[in-house]
Formats: sequence, C-alpha cells, structure tokens
Amino acid sequence: MNARFGCVADSPSYLLCALTGWPQGFCKEVVAWSSLRHKNVLPLLGATMTDTQFVMVSEWMENGNVNEFVETHPDADRLGLVCVLFKVVLSRFLLMAA
Repeated sequence: MNARFGCVADSPSYLLCALTGWPQGFCKEVVAWSSLRHKNVLPLLGATMTDTQFVMVSEWMENGNVNEFVETHPDADRLGLVCVLFKVVLSRFLLMAA
C-alpha cells in the first residue's frame, strides 16, 4: 500500500486541499472532525490517501463503532446513544455553518 501523508488537520480546508491535492469534500471532513471537542468523539490523529481511498485515522476502540457496540450489547441505552450522536452531529453542523 503506497500512502501519501498530508496530515494538516488544524488547517482550513482550502489550505489543506492546496497542500495535499485532496478533494474539497474530504478536506472539509478532516477540518470539521479535527475541530470537534467532545468526550464521546475520538480526536482525529491524522489523514492520508492510499492508492485507492482517503483515510481519516483515530484511536482504536475496543468496542468498535456505535453500530458494532449495539450489536454486541443488546441492552445498551439506544436512546442515550442517539442523543449523544445528535449532539455531536448538531455541533458539527454548527461548526461547518460558521
């Protein structure tokens, strides 16, 4: 796997795009995620492009993503998880609108 590294996660998306040549949509996602600060959101460690895909990197989570967690924990508080996800999505939307 041949990867080009261009991790400038705290830069504005237009600068990130200019430095890396990545698509604008991916750059916006990288900048938006890197701006999120919430106890239930993993920090973005970096971003890269392989030969076939764009990749954002975070810490490894033992229980996987929320879908995998709910599958393996049928008694999980699904409403609570939905509320947390809604708050995160709302904060991301507000960041992108600013």
